[in-house]
Amino acid sequence: MKVYLAIDFGSTYTKLTAIDMDNEVILATAKDITTVEEDIMIGFNKAYEKLKATIKEKMDFDSVEFVSKTA
Repeated sequence: MKVYLAIDFGSTYTKLTAIDMDNEVILATAKDITTVEEDIMIGFNKAYEKLKATIKEKMDFDSVEFVSKTA
C-alpha cells in the first residue's frame, strides 16, 4: 500500500491527512493547534500522535506533501 501524508500548517490548526494512494482512500485525519510562537513541530508532533493512534497499525509514508493555500 502506497501511503502519503499531507500536512497543512494553518494559522490556527496544523492538519494531517493519511491517504492510501493505491485505493484512493483517506485513512485518517488529525489536527492540533499550530504552535508558531514556540516551535511549529510541537503542534505537528501532537497531531501526528493522534493520527497514529487512529490508524492503529504501523505506517510508513511513501511521500510527505505540504499543502499550501497561498495564491
